[in-house]
Amino acid sequence: MSTARVAALGGPRAWTRDTLREDDWLLTLPAAWTDGVRADRAGGLRPAGQPPPPHLTEAPHPAEPPEFPAGLLARLAEQLTRGPGFAVVRGGPLTGLSDARCLDLAHRFAARLGTPRPPDAPEQGHALLTSRLPAGHPAADAVRGGVDDRDLALHTDRGGPPGPPRLLGLLCVRQAAHGGASLLAGGATVHDRLLARHPAVLGRLYRDFRFGRGDGFDRVHPVFERSAGEVLTRYNRYWIERGHREAGESLSAGDRTALDAFDEILADPGTVLSIRLRPGDFLLLDNTAVLHGRTAFTDTSGDPLRRRCLVRVWVDRPTLPGTGRLPGYQVPGK
Repeated sequence: MSTARVAALGGPRAWTRDTLREDDWLLTLPAAWTDGVRADRAGGLRPAGQPPPPHLTEAPHPAEPPEFPAGLLARLAEQLTRGPGFAVVRGGPLTGLSDARCLDLAHRFAARLGTPRPPDAPEQGHALLTSRLPAGHPAADAVRGGVDDRDLALHTDRGGPPGPPRLLGLLCVRQAAHGGASLLAGGATVHDRLLARHPAVLGRLYRDFRFGRGDGFDRVHPVFERSAGEVLTRYNRYWIERGHREAGESLSAGDRTALDAFDEILADPGTVLSIRLRPGDFLLLDNTAVLHGRTAFTDTSGDPLRRRCLVRVWVDRPTLPGTGRLPGYQVPGK
C-alpha cells in the first residue's frame, strides 16, 4: 500500500495518555452486586448449565450467582468497539477464592463476551501467570506458568490457530510487592503518529512480516491491515525478529527502519497509559487495536500464593447475548 492511500484513522481509538479520562475505560461493579455474590459463596460468574473447564477438579459451586448488573455488558461493549478499545471492570469478588477458582471466574466472565479458547488448545491463552520463584527455591518447580520480573515490551498477543485472538482478558488475582503496572497503547495512535512523523514507513507496515512458526502453521501478516472497514494492528518486535531469523529471511534495512519508527512512537511516554491493576480488576482489550505490556516488578514473598498472579484468557467471535456479533468485529482468518 502506497503512502498516498494511507489516511489518519482518528476517532476515539486514537487516544493518548493525556486525552483519556478514567471514566472512558473504568467500569466499577456495584457493591450491592458483589456483596450478593460473596453471600452466595459462588465465587464466579458461571452461566447456568455450563460445567467448569475440564482441568479444574474442585467441587461445583453450590449456587448460581446473580445476573450481571443491568447495562454492564452493553457499556463494556461500547468501550471495546466504539471507545478506546479496552476497559477495566473493577471489583471482582475474589476474596477467599483459590487461584483455580479465579481461573474459572475469568473463563466464565469471558464466555459472556464471546468464545474463550479452551485450556487444551494449542498455545492456549487461558492460563495462570504467576511470578516465578527464584532459582533454587524449594517450591520453584511447583509454580506453573511462571513469568519473570523484567519489563515486557508493548505488543499484541500472537496466539495459535486460527490466528491472534480478538479479545485479551487479564484478571488481577494478586499484585506484586512493587511495580508490575500494565502498559497500554492504541494502535490507531501509533498509526497516526507514524503518518505525521515518518510517513514513508507506513507502506512497509501494511505488508507482511513473519511472526514465528507454530505447530503446523506459520504466522504471516502485516503490522497494519485494513479489514471490514477498520485497521487491525498486530505487533511483536521480538517475534518478528525471531520469525524472520527462523525462516532464514533477513529483515532488510527498510524493514528495520519501519520497525524502529514504530518502536520510537511506543517509547514516547505520551503514547502509553499505565494502570496498576488491583486484585479483582479485569482488564479486557481488543487485541487488534490495543498493544499491552508491563513494567518490571519485585516480589518479596517466598510463598507462591502471595506473589503476583494474573489470569489470562483469549476470546474469539466476540458477541453479546441476544445481539449477535459485536459491531465491527471479525475474527482474522474466519
